Amino acid sequence: MINKKYYIKVIRKNSKELFPIETGIKEKGRIDERIKSVLFDVYGTLFVSGSGDISISEKEAHERELAKVLLKHGIDMDPHIAYSNYINSIKMEHKRLKSMGVDYPEVKIDRIWKNVLKVGIFKARKVAIEYETLVNPVWPMPGAYEILSQLKMKGVELGIISNAQFYTPVMFEALMGMPISKLGFNKKLVFFSYRYSTSKPSLSMFKLACEKLRKIGIKPENAVYVGNDILNDIKPALEVGFKTVLFAGDKRSLRLREDDNRCFDITSDIIVTSLINILSRINL
Repeated sequence: MINKKYYIKVIRKNSKELFPIETGIKEKGRIDERIKSVLFDVYGTLFVSGSGDISISEKEAHERELAKVLLKHGIDMDPHIAYSNYINSIKMEHKRLKSMGVDYPEVKIDRIWKNVLKVGIFKARKVAIEYETLVNPVWPMPGAYEILSQLKMKGVELGIISNAQFYTPVMFEALMGMPISKLGFNKKLVFFSYRYSTSKPSLSMFKLACEKLRKIGIKPENAVYVGNDILNDIKPALEVGFKTVLFAGDKRSLRLREDDNRCFDITSDIIVTSLINILSRINL
C-alpha cells in the first residue's frame, strides 16, 4: 500500500523551483516518418534533476541529510554507518542480480532501507522518499507539461521508460498537479526500472515497450524516444528501432558519452534544447 498523500506532502515540502543550465548545443534534425507514440525518460528530461556524481563533500552532505531524516523518524542509528550500509547493500544487490544474469541491475530502494535500518516497509518508504527529495531535488522541466498536453490533445500514445523508484510516479502528481494517467500516459506504456529489477541501458524495458506498442498497432519506427543520455537513452532506443530525440536542455544531466566506446558513432535523429520544440521536428 502506498501512502500517496504523505508522499505528495513530502515531495512538495522538500521541492523548490529548479532551472535548467544552458548547454550551448545547437538544435537539429527532423523525423519525417509518421510518429504515433512518444516515450520519455524522466530524470533530466521531463524533470530537472539537481543531483550529480557523489563527491566526498557530497557524501558528507548526504550523511547530514540522512541524520535529519533518521532523527525525525526516531531511528537510533549512526548516519555514517547507515549511509555506508546503504551504499554497500546496493552494491551487494547489484552483484546478486548480476549473478542471476541481469545485465544492468536495479534495486528496490525501499527494500534496501528496510534491511539497512531494520524497520518495517512503510517506515522504510518514508525514510527513502524524504532522503531522496533532500539529496536529489527535482522540478518539472520547462515545457514538460505543455508538450505532454499538446501530444495528448493530438491523440499520440504517451509512454515512459525510465530508471526510477516507487516514489517516481507520485512525483508527477506532486509537482505537475495530476497523476501520470491524467497527463496522458498509457499505463501499458509506462516502464519504471524498479518494477523489473533492471535499469537502462539494458534493452529489456525497450523491448517490452515494443511489444506493447505492436499490440496497439504501432511499429517501432513510428515511435520516438526522448532522453538526455546517449548511452542510457539513445543507444538502446535505436537498437530496438525507435526514432530518437536527444534532449540537450540542461548541462547538469546531458550525457554525451564522447569518451565511451559503447557510444561510438551513436547519434540521435533530433537534438532539442527545449522540449516543446520537439513538436516542430516530428511528423504527427
